Amino acid sequence: AIPGPGSCGGMYTANTMASAIEALGMSLPNSSAQAAISDDKKRDSFDAGAAV
Repeated sequence: AIPGPGSCGGMYTANTMASAIEALGMSLPNSSAQAAISDDKKRDSFDAGAAV
């Protein structure tokens, strides 16, 4: 296991689903590529809330 928040870096279930949902247009563009602890992810979370 890889320590820290978020899923591990491999393209396993969590990352695969995030990428697929983004490709289908069900999430904001580039939102599946951010690290869980980055400022970009915080901004993505805020933007997703605003979009809803």
